[in-house]
Order: sequence, then C-alpha cells, then structure tokens
Amino acid sequence: MERKRGFTLIELFLTLGLIAIASSALLFKAKPMLDQYRYRHGVEKLKQEIAFSKKLSAISGADIEIEIVDQKSGLALLRSCDEPLNIPHTFQKWIHIPTIHLVGDKKITVIITGSGSVIGAERFTVSSGSQKTEITIVDGGVKKGHAL
Repeated sequence: MERKRGFTLIELFLTLGLIAIASSALLFKAKPMLDQYRYRHGVEKLKQEIAFSKKLSAISGADIEIEIVDQKSGLALLRSCDEPLNIPHTFQKWIHIPTIHLVGDKKITVIITGSGSVIGAERFTVSSGSQKTEITIVDGGVKKGHAL
C-alpha cells in the first residue's frame, strides 16, 4: 500500500506563521506612508469643501458660513446659509474629516459673502502628527500653503 504524500499540520502552521510575520513587517513599514496619504487626503477634502462653499456663495449670491470644529477624531465642518436655499445634503449637515486637526484654535468660523469676500479666519493651520499645512482662503478659491 502506498502512502499519499501531503503537507502535515505542522508544516501548514509554520508556513502560515512565516507569512504572518512577513506581512506584519510590511505593514509596519507601510504605516508612515498610509498616515501621510490620510493627511494629504484630509487636507484636500477640506480644501474642496471650502471651494464648494465659495462656488455656492457666488452662484446663489447668499452668505455662507463655514464652521470648522476640532474634535478628538479630526475636523468637523458645518455649512450654513442665510438664505433658504433648497439644496439637499448641503447645509446644516456635519462633514467629518478624520486625522487632521486645527493648530492653535478649537473652532474657526468663516463667512463667505455673495460677492466673494471672506470674513473671519482667512488663514489657518492644520496638522497631523509632525505634518503641518497652512490653508489660505483667497478670492479665487483655496490655496494650500507650504508644509510647515
């Protein structure tokens, strides 16, 4: 009688253990890259939300208030308007931007007038870990400053 040759249970466990050790080492090396990607994505999302608010204000001719609040998990942004604009899921809804935080302040309020003027914090700094970026709200949109 011939015996079938296959993998023993010990060989399978050793192989799975080696794969787990190798993948954990890769994940440990990839964490800084993942954190940097999350930070850049958060800053970009914040810029897009402010630029969208500026466009809404210019198109509708209404004043739009943006409230940016620093929370434990990241930033929360609330957009409100002085006119009864009926645009679903745009006003009075919190938008969460994880992993980035305000530097210095816990709350910033910016009002964008229908004429495009900015009242309030035109410039503020956000950070995550050791990364810092200055955000400037200008007439044409949002300008990301240099990394600090």
